[in-house]
Amino acid sequence: MADFTSEDTNKLSDQALITQFITTEDQRYFNELYGRFAHLVEAICIQYVENKQDSQELTQVIFEKVSKQINEAPIQDFANWLFVVTRNTCIDTIRSRRRKRRWLNSYSIEQRRPDLFRENEVNWQLRDAPLTQRIDLLPQAIEELSALQQQCIKLFFTEKNSYQEIADLLGITLSEVKSHLQNGKRRLKSILIKLQQEASK
Repeated sequence: MADFTSEDTNKLSDQALITQFITTEDQRYFNELYGRFAHLVEAICIQYVENKQDSQELTQVIFEKVSKQINEAPIQDFANWLFVVTRNTCIDTIRSRRRKRRWLNSYSIEQRRPDLFRENEVNWQLRDAPLTQRIDLLPQAIEELSALQQQCIKLFFTEKNSYQEIADLLGITLSEVKSHLQNGKRRLKSILIKLQQEASK
């Protein structure tokens, strides 16, 4: 195995640094990745938390997470993978903070109830399929949706966020949230029907 000096690490590609870090567990390689991307991660974080100190702390949390997850699955594009980890961590952080101050939320249960009933239609559209089959096929079907459709559906149905909360979390407009939910629901129904037909053959 090649013995890289400190001067050599900055000449390696991101992928080579990942390979060396996983193989040798030498912190130098991860430190080089940190040096290349920490300022970019912090720039993304500050868009979510709007506070420099919080964004710096969140950057450290993200890189601790990255160091543990980096060898769990093949990474084809480190920059893109890191962006996804950063965005998801920021969203999870904001969601956690909002739970702690939920009682301050101006969107009451009465305001959210129409949305919940309207979008809950997707559950009734699946009622003809056996329960166990719906559960088995749903994760696979959701994977075929666009990234924003997946996020909107998860935030609405799983996390019980309102339209406005989702718009704030994802940095998109209220109409875009409604569009992604509506189109995602329509596509999800179509995909589930297809998967159910394939599974029954």
